[in-house]
Parts: sequence; C-alpha cells; structure tokens
Amino acid sequence: MRRLLLLLALLAGCSSPATTAQAPSGPDDFDLETGRTCSGHGKHDELRDAVPGWIKELVILWPRVGRRTDEHGCQTVVRLTTINHQGVLMTLSFVRYDEDSAPSPRDYRVIEEPKPRAVLEMQPTERPWLLVEMTGAPSTSRDTLEQTLEFVPTETIAEALVGD
Repeated sequence: MRRLLLLLALLAGCSSPATTAQAPSGPDDFDLETGRTCSGHGKHDELRDAVPGWIKELVILWPRVGRRTDEHGCQTVVRLTTINHQGVLMTLSFVRYDEDSAPSPRDYRVIEEPKPRAVLEMQPTERPWLLVEMTGAPSTSRDTLEQTLEFVPTETIAEALVGD
C-alpha cells in the first residue's frame, strides 16, 4: 500500500512531508553531462525526440540525453527513469560507443563506487557499438532487472535512436 501511495504521489507531483523525503524530484545523473552528445553520434534534440514516451507495463519519467567519457572514449547516453508494475524505480540507458569500442556486456553485478547500484547490461543484436543498461538500487535483484528489461523493445528503440 505504501508503494502505491508513493507512486501515486510521485506521478501527481505531490510534495507532502510524508512523500518528499522518499520520492525523487528528478534524475540523479552523476555520470552524465546532459544536453550534449559525442561527435558523430547524432544531435541532442533528434535523439531526445526519439526517446519513447511510453513502454508497455512501465511508467516513464525524465527522458534525457547526454554524454560521458571513460577509458572507452566518449559515449552518448539516452536515458530514462522507469517504474515497473511492482513500483520499483530503475534507470534504463542506451549507451552508444564509437564503432567497435563498446565493451562486452558484463551481465548482472552490484557496483559500490561512485554510487551503489545493481546493473544488468545487454547488447542488442547486430549493434556492437551499443549497450543497454538497466540499473536499480543495490538491493534490486537480477530477476527484477531482467523482467523489466523484457518489456523494453530494445531493437526498435535502438533503431530510432541511431537512425538505421
């Protein structure tokens, strides 16, 4: 019941003292420079427009586009926050690398630094430069991430985001 009330308050924009401390008011993109993309990866506004407004069985919040850099170079990230039918808050990211520079998906793992989270990665077929990441709180189970990812039409979204 508490999850349902929290979800309803979040969706309605309620800011009562009971929900303010628990309900996020926006995304926490500690790893992302929003509003910018990597060279050759498409324009921010075009990618933002390609982000789906809805996905079956999921509530979609805060679609955004940005970039990040690491040892694999610059990656353009299309990200949205989702809530599944059980009220679990997760982040879905489509990470575009330069051609042939994407690392192999690392399956399910719990990361402690810089922000604790559970991560499940997959790679859409025929796209070695794209990774799909579903992340949640460190206590989010592999099954929850997998089951939620099953509702995401990754191939269709990947095509829309990269224009092929």
